[in-house]
Amino acid sequence: MKLTGAIDNYANHEREADEADVSGELTPMYRFFDPKLNGFFSGGIAKPNATNIVLIFGTSGVGKSLFALNIIASAIREKKKFAHIILEDDTGEMLSRLRKIIPYEDIKKSDHILIPSSEIKTHFDQKEALELFENLFKEHFVDIIVLDHIQFLFEASAAGKQDNEWIRQRLFVQELNRIVKTYKKTLVIVSHVKKGADMTLDSTTGSNSIPQVATKAYAIYRNASKQLCMKQEKTRYTKPFFDEIPIRFDKNLRMWYDDGAKQEDEL
Repeated sequence: MKLTGAIDNYANHEREADEADVSGELTPMYRFFDPKLNGFFSGGIAKPNATNIVLIFGTSGVGKSLFALNIIASAIREKKKFAHIILEDDTGEMLSRLRKIIPYEDIKKSDHILIPSSEIKTHFDQKEALELFENLFKEHFVDIIVLDHIQFLFEASAAGKQDNEWIRQRLFVQELNRIVKTYKKTLVIVSHVKKGADMTLDSTTGSNSIPQVATKAYAIYRNASKQLCMKQEKTRYTKPFFDEIPIRFDKNLRMWYDDGAKQEDEL
């Protein structure tokens, strides 16, 4: 291809570099309730004025959606506008859980857009799906989108397609990455894993392009001792911390580091 229009150079990106220097190796946005977890992961899950694609993956019923709801609770506490795309679970059940995590009055006052599965057409193409994400960032000024989960989106947009499934998924994820990069916002993707997976980045169902574009990736699983754990499998902006971390969800469904001690649920 030939270069057209204005020729770019590094001097045009000085402000972006300055912003990166200021924030350093920290991801202070969308912090966990537990300061210990924030300490492990350099603050929270996202960096200001940057591309943030956060992947949460695990088997069915292990707590992926609860993890995502804890992130939504953080968005509410931090006064960020969020969009929640619910493609698998019942919307009423999601709200029932969320209002345990954070007061219902705070939820009602929060600036948000809810997109339940009933709003997603049974058959739609990838162009329409990508238009939805761009519209949320560009027209509705959403700070963070939580997609739970991505496989349902793949399946819905695949209806009637004869082309290679993995190529189609890879192109979709690449374009999704471009959209997030353009607006420098946060996208949280919840993903299922292959049956019998070893809970590494290769575990996710579908194209390996999903973990490739992630800036942070968290596995949630039960270890050999049946202890619920999470592990950061990838981080782009912060110092690596890849140790297995035991976690628990308290009676209010908030996520905490589990040190094994008998303790009252945190306020």
